[in-house]
Amino acid sequence: MSDCFDRHSKPISREEWAKLFGDQSYPCVWTFEDEKVTISTVWYRLNPNPGGGPPLIFETMIFFKGEEDHEMNDAVWRWHTEEQAKEGHEIIVKCYRENLDPHEVLRSWEESKRKEAMI
Repeated sequence: MSDCFDRHSKPISREEWAKLFGDQSYPCVWTFEDEKVTISTVWYRLNPNPGGGPPLIFETMIFFKGEEDHEMNDAVWRWHTEEQAKEGHEIIVKCYRENLDPHEVLRSWEESKRKEAMI
């Protein structure tokens, strides 16, 4: 089984992955940046969750500028789909702007998604 995936969670070969990786228009990236922080979400390409459920192929990270000891510096969230990644990115940016704990807000968001899926 492949450990490489396209942006739509479809398994692809390493050759296909290399071709997509080289295409500057293909990778999916959302970035928020101000004088204190960079929040970046990217298509991760490789599944860091082998054998443990759906592939986690998008990654969001927070980098605090000049505050390497900040409790949220280098925090990481991983997503299964591009839609989840985009929504998650927007939630994390909103949490930063409103000084909210993204872990709590994301837990509530994920729970509401689970309930929607059951309806």
